[in-house]
Amino acid sequence: MSGLTASLLAVGLVGAVTVETPRTGHVVVASAPRDTTSAFGSAETGDTETTPATDLTTTTTAAASSPTTARPQTATTTAPAAVTTHQPASLQSGIYVVDADGGTPRRIVAGTGIHRLSFSPDGKRVTYMVKNQVWSVPATGGAAAPLTPESAFMVEATWSSSGRFLAYGSSDDAAKPAHLMLLEVATGETRDLGELNWSEGSVAWQKHADVLVFSNFKTLVVHNALTRESFPVFPEPAAFAPFAWSDDGDELAYRSQNDLAVFTFTDTNHYTTDRPKRIVATSSGPKDPVWIGDQIYFVNPWKLDVAAAPGGNQRNVVSGYTGSLRVAAKNSTTLFLSIGADAGNVANRRIERVALDGSDRRVIVNPIARHQIQDYAVSPQGDTVAFWAVGE
Repeated sequence: MSGLTASLLAVGLVGAVTVETPRTGHVVVASAPRDTTSAFGSAETGDTETTPATDLTTTTTAAASSPTTARPQTATTTAPAAVTTHQPASLQSGIYVVDADGGTPRRIVAGTGIHRLSFSPDGKRVTYMVKNQVWSVPATGGAAAPLTPESAFMVEATWSSSGRFLAYGSSDDAAKPAHLMLLEVATGETRDLGELNWSEGSVAWQKHADVLVFSNFKTLVVHNALTRESFPVFPEPAAFAPFAWSDDGDELAYRSQNDLAVFTFTDTNHYTTDRPKRIVATSSGPKDPVWIGDQIYFVNPWKLDVAAAPGGNQRNVVSGYTGSLRVAAKNSTTLFLSIGADAGNVANRRIERVALDGSDRRVIVNPIARHQIQDYAVSPQGDTVAFWAVGE
C-alpha cells in the first residue's frame, strides 16, 4: 500500500481505519480535549491550570459593537486529543473552527504556512494546503493526513459537489506552470487535465454536477469528471478568473477586462453557444463572485456589490474594506465576509456574517493585538466557519 493510499484510508475517505504516521516535518502533539478548551477562549472543567489570556476574541453582537474579552485559557488533566502540528509552530497559530453564530473557536491544526481552506461537501472535514501538499482533518478535531503527494509548487484545492473528486494545481518545477490535477478520492486515481493559468478562483465546479471550468492560457476549458470529456470554450480573448456557475449550470460568470460578464451555453452537452457575452456589472476587478438565484454577489474591491444576472441593477450591499466573500454551498441565505479596518490593514480583518440584503450584520471572529486571520471557509451547511490565524 502506498503512503498516499494509506493516508486516504486514514482520513476515512475510503472507509478503512488504518492510520499512517504524518511525514517528516509534521508531528502529532497532545492538546486539551477539543470539547472543553480553546486556544482563544476557555471552558472550566474541574481542577484546572490557568495559562495566559489570548489575543483573539469572538462576539455575536452587531458589527458596530465592541469585541468581547476572552477569558484566560484553561487546561484539563484528562486524556488529550491529538492535534497535527505543521512546523514551524507558534503558540497560537493554526486552523480554528467556530460556530457560525459565534462562540469560542477551537484549534484543530497547529502551525504556520497554511492556506486554501475548504470544507468537504459533507462538512465533516476541513481541507487545506501546507508545504505544497493538500491535507485533510476532521472538522471536529483529530489527526490530519495528506490527500496528495508533495510537489514543488501547488495552488488551489477545490472539491466537486459530490465529494468524489478533488481538483488542485500542481507542478514538479516551481519555475514552470502548474497543471490542473484531478484526484478521484475513493480510488486514488489522479488525472492531469493540462496547464492551469492560475489566479484567484481559477477553478470552479458546478453546484450540482461533477463539471468544472478552468483556464489553460489559450482558452477556457470545461471538463466533465464523470465522462472524462473536455470542451474548449471561447467567450472572448479577455476571459479571466474568477469564475462562478449559475445554479443550473447553463451560465458562467467571469472577469472580462475589469468587469463582470456572463456567458450563456446553448448546448450544455458540448458547452457551445451562439450568444454573445453580456456585462452584468462594472468593476475595477471583481473578486469571489457567487451566484445566488438570479443575482451575482461579488467583491468590487473593498466593498460588496450585487448585480442581477440578466444585467443591470448593480447595487452595494456592504461598504467598508471587504476583503473576501464566502457562501455556504447548501444554505446560501447568509453571506460571510472578511472585513478590514482599512485597505492595507490585514491584521485587523475580522469575519462577519450578513443577510443577503445587507441587514443583520454580525461579527463572528474579531482578532486583536498580535493575530491575523489569513484565510477562512464556511461549511456547506453554513453552521461552521474554519479559519487560519497567525499569532504569537
